Amino acid sequence: MKEIELNKHAWGQISKDHYSYFKEALLKGNHRFNKYIQNEIGDLSGKKVIHLQCNTGADTILLAKMGASAVGVDLVPDNIKYAEMLAKDVGVDNVSFVESDIMELMEKHNEKYDVVFVSEGAIGWLPDLENGAKP
Repeated sequence: MKEIELNKHAWGQISKDHYSYFKEALLKGNHRFNKYIQNEIGDLSGKKVIHLQCNTGADTILLAKMGASAVGVDLVPDNIKYAEMLAKDVGVDNVSFVESDIMELMEKHNEKYDVVFVSEGAIGWLPDLENGAKP
């Protein structure tokens, strides 16, 4: 789909800027979930969490800091590269990242998770919500 490739390219253009911004925010302790998301998430200690459309991984890192074994997924190769760098830079190692279009993720990733997380604003980028939300 042409739109997905254009979207992938556009997000790749700002990956480095997102990485720089979130690195500083995470190191200073200024990046956190809003109170509504925090309340919904609850206790993640010992849980396996997958974060769809993770961008450069800042929210995935927050999930890992909450005690989860977290996996972030994004279709943009540079987002994954910078997410891995970001996790290393802030000293979080219970996190990993997968490059994939989430619409195709189940075809190549067969892990089971306790929690599926999507950051605010990310669902609108799905080209097919019905297929994107299948269990």
